[in-house]
Amino acid sequence: MTPEEFFKAVAEEYTKARTKFPTNKYKLASLMEESGEVSNAFLQNEYGKGSPEHIWKECVQVASCALRLATEGDSSFPAYKPEELKL
Repeated sequence: MTPEEFFKAVAEEYTKARTKFPTNKYKLASLMEESGEVSNAFLQNEYGKGSPEHIWKECVQVASCALRLATEGDSSFPAYKPEELKL
């Protein structure tokens, strides 16, 4: 898989997640939960109970969560306001 394919999958996951979970509440918790799932997917794959495709899927979900957290923030942490960033 190429970076372009990964970014396309992340964009698709981002759109799907925004539809399913439209608010930015608990986005940091979501990112941490998904990160744990990546670790678990690697361990399962290593011991013959998972697959590289499952790792890929979990990595896409982590990237989508990170994208949402960076661009939308988390209403549980109102001091971070992405719309005010000066990058």
